[in-house]
Amino acid sequence: MGGSVMKIGNLKSHTTFFDKARFKHPEFSNAIKGVKELIKCGGTIPVVTCLIGPSRVGKSVVIEQIYEKYGINPNLEEQAIVAIKIIAKSTPKMVVESLIEAMGVKPKDNLNRLRTQLIFLAKKKGVRLFIIDEIQHGMPQHQDSGKGTQLIADILKLISDDTNASILLVGLENTPEILQNAFKKRNSFDNSQEKQMIGRSFPPMHIPRIKLTQKKRLMNIMKGYQRLFDLLKQKFGITFPDVTDEVLALRLWIACRGYFGRLRFLFDFSIEAVDINGEVTLQILEKTYDKVMSEKAAENPFACEPSQLPRIARTVEHLEALDAEGK
Repeated sequence: MGGSVMKIGNLKSHTTFFDKARFKHPEFSNAIKGVKELIKCGGTIPVVTCLIGPSRVGKSVVIEQIYEKYGINPNLEEQAIVAIKIIAKSTPKMVVESLIEAMGVKPKDNLNRLRTQLIFLAKKKGVRLFIIDEIQHGMPQHQDSGKGTQLIADILKLISDDTNASILLVGLENTPEILQNAFKKRNSFDNSQEKQMIGRSFPPMHIPRIKLTQKKRLMNIMKGYQRLFDLLKQKFGITFPDVTDEVLALRLWIACRGYFGRLRFLFDFSIEAVDINGEVTLQILEKTYDKVMSEKAAENPFACEPSQLPRIARTVEHLEALDAEGK
C-alpha cells in the first residue's frame, strides 16, 4: 500500500538571513585584533593565548569572522590557519591526528611519527596559527585525571616549538589553567621548563556575560541588533520592537540572563513565527520564550508589567552570582 512522501520544510528565508547576519561590536573587534597579532607572530615569535568566556557570549562569532577573513581550506597549498575542535577524553595523539586531518591529509602511525608528519605539513603550508576550540574538554573534569590534561598541555607546547606557529585556545573561563601546566607534581627542572609556555603567552582575551549593572555593554549589544532588525525590515518588510528601548532591553537581558549569544536563538524563532511584511510583537516574544528558552526566569519577562522587571532581574543576577561562586 503506497503513501505520499511528506515534504520536508525549511526555515523561512528571512529567518536564515537574520541568523547569518552579523554586526560589529567593540569586544569582538578587540578579540579579532588579538587573533591577528597571533597570526603576525606565528612563524617568527610564536605566541600562545586564550579566547575565553562562558557559553553563548560570542566566541564562535569571533572565530567565524577569522575563518571568513583568512579562509580555512585544507585543499590549498598555503594554509595560514589550522582549526580543530576537541572532544572529551581527547588524547595527545587524537589532537595531533585532528590537526593533520584539518590540513587535508590522512594521519598515520604512532605519536612520534604523527608529530613528524605534522611538522612537515605545517612548514610546507606555512601555518601561522593553530586554533584549538572547545579546549575545556581537555580539562581534568573531561579527562580521566589531571595527568590527561597535563599531557595535552605538553603536546601543545611541543607543537608550537616544533612548528613555530602560534596557538589560540578557545574555551570556558578556566582555560588559562592549561597554560600553567599545574596538573601534576614535577621536579624543579621540569617546573622551570613548564614556565616557558605561560612565559610566552599573551593575557587571555575575555568575553564575559553581561552583568545587570553593565547597562552600557547591554545597550551596545542592543544597538548592534537593532541595525540587523533595520536590515530585516528593508529586505523583508518585517518589523520588530525597538530593542534599544530600555524596558525591552531589560526584558531581553532577563531572557538571556546576560549571555547575549542566547538572544539570537530567541530572535530567530520569533522571526520564524511571522511571514514577509509581518510584525514581531511582544506577545510573539512571550510565546517564543516559553517555547525555545531552556533556562527560564521565575516569570516570563515578556508577560510582566515594566514595574516588575527590576525585581525579576535582581533575582536572576543573584542566582547567577551564586552559580559562579559554586564553580
